[in-house]
Amino acid sequence: LIKAKMDATMEENVQIDHMSLLKQFEHLDPQNQHTFEARDLELLIQAATKDLENYDAARHEEFKRYEMLKEHERREYLKSLDEEKRKMEEARYEEMKKKHKEHPKINVPGSMDQLKEAWEETDGLDPNEFNPKTFFKLHDTNEDGVLDEQELEALFTKELEKVYDPKNEEDDMVEMEEERKLMREHVMKNVDSNHDRLVTLEEFLKST
Repeated sequence: LIKAKMDATMEENVQIDHMSLLKQFEHLDPQNQHTFEARDLELLIQAATKDLENYDAARHEEFKRYEMLKEHERREYLKSLDEEKRKMEEARYEEMKKKHKEHPKINVPGSMDQLKEAWEETDGLDPNEFNPKTFFKLHDTNEDGVLDEQELEALFTKELEKVYDPKNEEDDMVEMEEERKLMREHVMKNVDSNHDRLVTLEEFLKST
Protein backbone atom coordinates (compact mmCIF):
# COMPACT_ATOMS: atom_id res chain seq x y z
CA LEU A 1 0.00 0.00 0.00
CA ILE A 2 2.73 2.46 0.95
CA LYS A 3 4.63 1.71 -2.27
CA ALA A 4 1.47 2.18 -4.35
CA LYS A 5 0.73 5.47 -2.62
CA MET A 6 4.24 6.77 -3.20
CA ASP A 7 4.11 5.76 -6.87
CA ALA A 8 0.74 7.43 -7.37
CA THR A 9 1.88 10.61 -5.63
CA MET A 10 5.26 10.98 -7.29
CA GLU A 11 4.63 9.72 -10.82
CA GLU A 12 2.06 10.81 -13.36
CA ASN A 13 -0.10 8.38 -15.34
CA VAL A 14 0.67 5.46 -13.03
CA GLN A 15 -1.86 2.66 -13.48
CA ILE A 16 -2.68 0.95 -10.19
CA ASP A 17 -4.19 -2.52 -10.13
CA HIS A 18 -6.88 -1.45 -7.69
CA MET A 19 -8.82 -4.72 -7.96
CA SER A 20 -5.81 -6.63 -6.63
CA LEU A 21 -5.50 -4.14 -3.80
CA LEU A 22 -9.18 -4.35 -2.89
CA LYS A 23 -9.13 -8.13 -2.70
CA GLN A 24 -6.55 -7.93 0.11
CA PHE A 25 -8.98 -6.20 2.48
CA GLU A 26 -12.19 -7.68 3.83
CA HIS A 27 -13.58 -4.26 4.79
CA LEU A 28 -13.55 -3.01 1.18
CA ASP A 29 -15.87 -3.87 -1.69
CA PRO A 30 -14.00 -5.80 -4.42
CA GLN A 31 -16.84 -5.02 -6.85
CA ASN A 32 -15.98 -1.32 -6.83
CA GLN A 33 -14.56 -0.62 -10.29
CA HIS A 34 -13.58 3.04 -9.73
CA THR A 35 -10.05 4.15 -10.45
CA PHE A 36 -7.75 4.51 -7.46
CA GLU A 37 -5.78 7.64 -6.68
CA ALA A 38 -3.32 8.56 -3.91
CA ARG A 39 -6.16 9.74 -1.64
CA ASP A 40 -7.92 6.39 -1.92
CA LEU A 41 -4.73 4.61 -0.95
CA GLU A 42 -4.29 6.98 1.98
CA LEU A 43 -7.69 5.87 3.29
CA LEU A 44 -6.70 2.23 2.89
CA ILE A 45 -3.47 2.85 4.79
CA GLN A 46 -5.40 4.54 7.59
CA ALA A 47 -7.71 1.53 7.85
CA ALA A 48 -4.79 -0.90 7.89
CA THR A 49 -3.02 1.24 10.51
CA LYS A 50 -6.10 1.09 12.73
CA ASP A 51 -6.13 -2.69 12.39
CA LEU A 52 -2.50 -2.81 13.54
CA GLU A 53 -3.25 -0.53 16.49
CA ASN A 54 -6.03 -2.89 17.52
CA TYR A 55 -3.59 -5.78 17.21
CA ASP A 56 -1.12 -4.01 19.51
CA ALA A 57 -3.85 -3.40 22.09
CA ALA A 58 -4.92 -7.05 21.94
CA ARG A 59 -1.30 -8.15 22.31
CA HIS A 60 -0.87 -6.01 25.43
CA GLU A 61 -3.95 -7.60 26.94
CA GLU A 62 -2.68 -11.07 26.08
CA PHE A 63 0.61 -10.31 27.80
CA LYS A 64 -1.23 -9.13 30.92
CA ARG A 65 -3.12 -12.43 30.98
CA TYR A 66 0.16 -14.28 30.56
CA GLU A 67 1.67 -12.44 33.55
CA MET A 68 -1.41 -13.08 35.69
CA LEU A 69 -1.41 -16.79 34.83
CA LYS A 70 2.30 -17.07 35.56
CA GLU A 71 1.82 -15.48 38.99
CA HIS A 72 -1.23 -17.64 39.69
CA GLU A 73 0.72 -20.80 38.89
CA ARG A 74 3.60 -19.66 41.10
CA ARG A 75 1.28 -19.10 44.05
CA GLU A 76 -0.47 -22.41 43.52
CA TYR A 77 2.90 -24.13 43.51
CA LEU A 78 3.81 -22.45 46.80
CA LYS A 79 0.60 -23.79 48.34
CA SER A 80 1.69 -27.32 47.50
CA LEU A 81 4.90 -26.99 49.53
CA ASP A 82 5.46 -27.41 53.23
CA GLU A 83 6.48 -24.34 55.21
CA GLU A 84 10.23 -24.90 55.02
CA LYS A 85 10.27 -25.53 51.26
CA ARG A 86 7.90 -22.61 50.70
CA LYS A 87 10.28 -20.23 52.46
CA MET A 88 13.17 -21.55 50.39
CA GLU A 89 11.21 -21.11 47.17
CA GLU A 90 10.15 -17.58 48.08
CA ALA A 91 13.76 -16.67 48.88
CA ARG A 92 14.86 -18.12 45.54
CA TYR A 93 12.17 -16.13 43.74
CA GLU A 94 13.24 -12.87 45.38
CA GLU A 95 16.86 -13.60 44.51
CA MET A 96 15.89 -14.18 40.87
CA LYS A 97 14.04 -10.85 40.74
CA LYS A 98 17.03 -9.08 42.25
CA LYS A 99 19.41 -10.71 39.79
CA HIS A 100 17.21 -9.78 36.83
CA LYS A 101 17.38 -6.10 37.82
CA GLU A 102 21.18 -6.14 37.88
CA HIS A 103 22.13 -5.22 34.33
CA PRO A 104 24.01 -2.50 32.42
CA LYS A 105 22.39 0.87 31.74
CA ILE A 106 19.53 0.76 29.25
CA ASN A 107 19.39 3.60 26.74
CA VAL A 108 16.11 5.29 25.88
CA PRO A 109 14.82 3.70 22.64
CA GLY A 110 15.50 5.97 19.67
CA SER A 111 17.83 8.23 21.66
CA MET A 112 21.17 9.28 20.23
CA ASP A 113 22.94 7.08 22.80
CA GLN A 114 20.91 4.05 21.74
CA LEU A 115 21.44 4.68 18.03
CA LYS A 116 25.18 5.23 18.45
CA GLU A 117 25.45 2.02 20.45
CA ALA A 118 23.69 0.11 17.67
CA TRP A 119 25.97 1.84 15.14
CA GLU A 120 29.02 0.65 17.07
CA GLU A 121 27.99 -2.80 18.32
CA THR A 122 25.60 -3.97 15.60
CA ASP A 123 27.09 -2.24 12.58
CA GLY A 124 30.71 -2.36 13.77
CA LEU A 125 31.31 1.33 13.04
CA ASP A 126 33.09 4.11 14.92
CA PRO A 127 30.59 5.88 17.24
CA ASN A 128 32.47 9.14 16.71
CA GLU A 129 31.63 8.95 13.01
CA PHE A 130 27.90 8.37 13.49
CA ASN A 131 25.91 9.53 10.47
CA PRO A 132 22.09 9.44 10.77
CA LYS A 133 21.50 9.18 7.02
CA THR A 134 23.94 6.29 6.65
CA PHE A 135 22.46 4.62 9.74
CA PHE A 136 18.98 4.85 8.23
CA LYS A 137 20.10 3.29 4.95
CA LEU A 138 21.95 0.49 6.76
CA HIS A 139 18.84 -0.49 8.70
CA ASP A 140 16.36 -0.04 5.85
CA THR A 141 17.10 -3.65 5.01
CA ASN A 142 14.50 -4.02 2.26
CA GLU A 143 15.53 -0.67 0.73
CA ASP A 144 11.98 0.67 0.45
CA GLY A 145 12.88 4.11 1.81
CA VAL A 146 11.24 3.69 5.22
CA LEU A 147 11.90 1.90 8.50
CA ASP A 148 9.00 -0.43 9.18
CA GLU A 149 8.11 -1.97 12.53
CA GLN A 150 10.28 -5.06 12.06
CA GLU A 151 13.29 -2.98 11.06
CA LEU A 152 12.80 -0.72 14.08
CA GLU A 153 12.44 -3.63 16.48
CA ALA A 154 15.70 -5.10 15.19
CA LEU A 155 17.46 -1.94 16.43
CA PHE A 156 16.68 -2.82 20.05
CA THR A 157 18.32 -6.24 20.15
CA LYS A 158 21.52 -5.01 21.81
CA GLU A 159 19.54 -3.13 24.47
CA LEU A 160 17.41 -6.18 25.23
CA GLU A 161 20.46 -8.43 25.46
CA LYS A 162 21.61 -6.32 28.40
CA VAL A 163 18.56 -7.45 30.36
CA TYR A 164 17.51 -10.81 28.94
CA ASP A 165 19.54 -13.97 28.42
CA PRO A 166 17.72 -17.18 27.41
CA LYS A 167 20.22 -19.17 29.50
CA ASN A 168 19.17 -17.39 32.70
CA GLU A 169 16.20 -18.76 34.61
CA GLU A 170 15.28 -15.28 35.85
CA ASP A 171 14.93 -13.86 32.33
CA ASP A 172 11.55 -14.34 30.66
CA MET A 173 11.80 -14.32 26.86
CA VAL A 174 8.06 -13.64 26.48
CA GLU A 175 8.57 -10.54 28.59
CA MET A 176 11.54 -9.60 26.42
CA GLU A 177 9.45 -9.63 23.25
CA GLU A 178 6.78 -7.51 24.92
CA GLU A 179 9.51 -5.05 25.90
CA ARG A 180 10.72 -4.99 22.30
CA LYS A 181 7.22 -4.03 21.12
CA LEU A 182 6.98 -1.31 23.77
CA MET A 183 10.31 0.12 22.62
CA ARG A 184 9.05 0.23 19.05
CA GLU A 185 5.82 1.94 20.15
CA HIS A 186 7.84 4.53 22.08
CA VAL A 187 9.91 5.39 19.01
CA MET A 188 6.88 5.49 16.73
CA LYS A 189 5.07 7.83 19.12
CA ASN A 190 7.97 10.29 19.09
CA VAL A 191 9.22 9.98 15.50
CA ASP A 192 6.34 8.87 13.25
CA SER A 193 4.79 12.32 12.73
CA ASN A 194 2.09 11.25 10.25
CA HIS A 195 1.15 8.12 12.26
CA ASP A 196 1.40 5.66 9.37
CA ARG A 197 3.54 3.26 11.44
CA LEU A 198 6.52 3.86 9.18
CA VAL A 199 9.54 6.10 9.74
CA THR A 200 10.71 8.02 6.69
CA LEU A 201 14.23 9.36 6.28
CA GLU A 202 12.91 12.89 6.85
CA GLU A 203 11.21 11.88 10.11
CA PHE A 204 14.32 10.04 11.25
CA LEU A 205 16.64 12.95 10.53
CA LYS A 206 14.36 15.35 12.40
CA SER A 207 14.45 13.09 15.45
CA THR A 208 18.24 12.84 15.46
